[in-house]
Amino acid sequence: MQHWFDVKIHFEDERVKQLNFNGSFEKETIDQAMKALQMANPFKYKIKK
Repeated sequence: MQHWFDVKIHFEDERVKQLNFNGSFEKETIDQAMKALQMANPFKYKIKK
């Protein structure tokens, strides 16, 4: 996701780093993608601009 959306992802909780997701995004924004991932396994995130 870092490469696709050209963002840096920082994990405050190391347990979240261990989560695995599988899927594809084509026209979604990073916020839309993160919300979709939350539906599979709830986690908190924030986007700093």
